[in-house]
Amino acid sequence: MSDSKKYKYTRQLLKIAKQEGGYTNKEIEKKAGLKDSSSSLASRWLNGHALATERQMRYFINNYGHLLKRQMEHLYYQCVPEGDRMVLNYLKLTGDIIFKHQIRLGPDDRHKKRLSVIRVVVIEHNGRYKILLQYRAGLIEWRTKGANSDGSRIYFPNIKDLNGLVHADNEEANWFVFQWHDCDSNDALISRFNKLTESLFDGSNLLARTTVRHDDSGMLKAKHIAPMEFAFYQKLMKLGLQSELLPF
Repeated sequence: MSDSKKYKYTRQLLKIAKQEGGYTNKEIEKKAGLKDSSSSLASRWLNGHALATERQMRYFINNYGHLLKRQMEHLYYQCVPEGDRMVLNYLKLTGDIIFKHQIRLGPDDRHKKRLSVIRVVVIEHNGRYKILLQYRAGLIEWRTKGANSDGSRIYFPNIKDLNGLVHADNEEANWFVFQWHDCDSNDALISRFNKLTESLFDGSNLLARTTVRHDDSGMLKAKHIAPMEFAFYQKLMKLGLQSELLPF
C-alpha cells in the first residue's frame, strides 16, 4: 500500500467500520496511525471532505475491506422479449453509485398521481462509469407486433394500467433496466449523459415516447430534464471531477 496515494473509498469504508466495530473518531485516527489527534480529521474523512491515504486505511482495509466489496456490488434486472415470451436478465455491477435521479410525471389524465417513471443511475469503478436508464417495473408491457423476414419477432412497448406496477419492499426490484452505457473517462460520461438527456427531451428515446402522453409528442419537458442535469453537474462538482465539457 502506498504511503501517499489517496484511498478513494475512505468515507464508505469508515462508515462500515463504525457500524461494525463501534469506533469513535479518535479511535479511527489512532488506528490510522495518527497521534495526539483531535478527531477532526476523522470527521472530515467520514463527511467525505477529505481522503485518507492507503497506508492510513491499512487496518480498516484488512478488517472491513470484504464488507465494502459486498456493499459496492449492485444487482439490477430487466424484462426483455425472447421469442414469444418475456424473460428476466440480471446485471451485476461493482462500483460506487455516484448519481441517482428519478423523473416524475403527473398528475394528469394518464398518470392519476405523481409517479416516478424513469430513473438514471451512474456507477463509478476504477475511473470508469456505467449509466443505467431504468423504468418503473410493471409500467410498460411488450407486445408482439409481427415478424421480420428472418422469422424473429418485433416487439413494441405500451404503457400499462397503473394497477400493474410492481410494489416491492426492495426499492431496486421496482425498476427494470431499459438501457446501459459504458464510459471510460469523465469526458465520455458527460458526453453520454448529454446524449441521453437530449434523447429523452426530443422524444427520440423509445422510453420517453412510451411513458409520456401521446399528445405531448412523446417528449419530456424542460421541467423534467433541467433538474436532473443540474443535479448531475452538481454531483460531478462535489466529487471534483474535471472536464472541459462541464458547462461551468
